[in-house]
Amino acid sequence: TANSLLKSTFKNWSEIEQGFADFVENIQPSFHIVSGPWEQDGNAYWLRNTQSTALSRLDINPPSAANHPVMDFPAPKPSSLIDVANKNQVAALIEFEAAQLHRGKTGIALQGKRNQKNQKYRRTFVGEEQASDDQLLMLLVEDSSHLIINVQNYDNFKTKQIALTPEIKDALIADKKLAINLTLEQAQLRVNLHAQRGSKKVTQQFSIPLNKQMIATLNSEKISLLGQNNNHKITPYLFNSTPSRLL
Repeated sequence: TANSLLKSTFKNWSEIEQGFADFVENIQPSFHIVSGPWEQDGNAYWLRNTQSTALSRLDINPPSAANHPVMDFPAPKPSSLIDVANKNQVAALIEFEAAQLHRGKTGIALQGKRNQKNQKYRRTFVGEEQASDDQLLMLLVEDSSHLIINVQNYDNFKTKQIALTPEIKDALIADKKLAINLTLEQAQLRVNLHAQRGSKKVTQQFSIPLNKQMIATLNSEKISLLGQNNNHKITPYLFNSTPSRLL
C-alpha cells in the first residue's frame, strides 16, 4: 500500500510527522482576511459582495524571516505607476470596474499596533477578532473623485478629504487605473497618486503630517487593503529586497 511504501522509504516516520506538525504550527501566512468576502485574481484582490455598507479589510503581512516558500500571491508585475524602491515605500494599484466608478470606497491602510486579543486570535483562531481595535492610517478613494484620509485608534488626527485633480480624474476615467504610492518619512507620509492618460503619466502629490504616536507605530511593511460596495481590483506592492522570492 501507499502507506507501507512511504514508511519503508522514509525510515524515521515519526520524526517526519513531527517535523510536518512543527512546520504547520509555525507557518506564517502572508495575508489575513479580517472582514469581507475577498477573492484573489492573480496579483490582485477584489470583493465579491457589492451591497455591503461595511468596510472590508484584508491584511498583507509578508513574514520577514520565513523558512518556507511564501507563495500566497504572485510577485506583482512592474508598473510605471508604482514607486517602491525601499522598505519605507509601499503602493497599491487599483483597477476600477467601469460600471462602478462612482460606487463605494477602495484603498489601502498602513498598520500600527494590533490589539493583543487580535494577536492571540490569529495564533489560535479561538473567539472573535475585533477589527476596530487595531491601529490603522487609511487612505480611501471614494466615488473616483476624492481621497479620504482617516485613522483608527490614533489620537489627535482630523479626517482629511483631498479632491482628485481634474487631470487625475480624467486619466482615471480613461484608463480605469489609479496607483496610490506611499512613502513613510520621519514626520510625515508622502502620497503620490499616479494615473495614465495615453502616453502621459499624471501625478498628484501631497503630504500628511504624522504625530509622535503614529511615527512610533506605523509600519510601511504591514498594510491592509480596504474596500466597500464595489468589485475594484487592488494589487499591493511592497518592497522586496530579494526579488527572486515570490510574495
